[in-house]
Amino acid sequence: MDETAANNASCEIMKELAELTGNDLLKFEEVVKEYVEGKGLSDLLCKFWGIYIFEHLSQRFEEKIQQQKGFIWFLKNFITIY
Repeated sequence: MDETAANNASCEIMKELAELTGNDLLKFEEVVKEYVEGKGLSDLLCKFWGIYIFEHLSQRFEEKIQQQKGFIWFLKNFITIY
């Protein structure tokens, strides 16, 4: 599991729950209990995994672009020199 993607997904879910409950701790606890009891837990988990996959693929895509851009920069400079 990609730790960065998991952390980002967890953070997004927690932000959403905080907004949903108006940052009220008792209401937050109530909502989490409702999710655990099965009322919306599957939706919450689907949202978590969706965010996780998006974050993971975004990181890989960014790394790939950086690698290619770095290689292209090297080739352009190499060609310019010779």
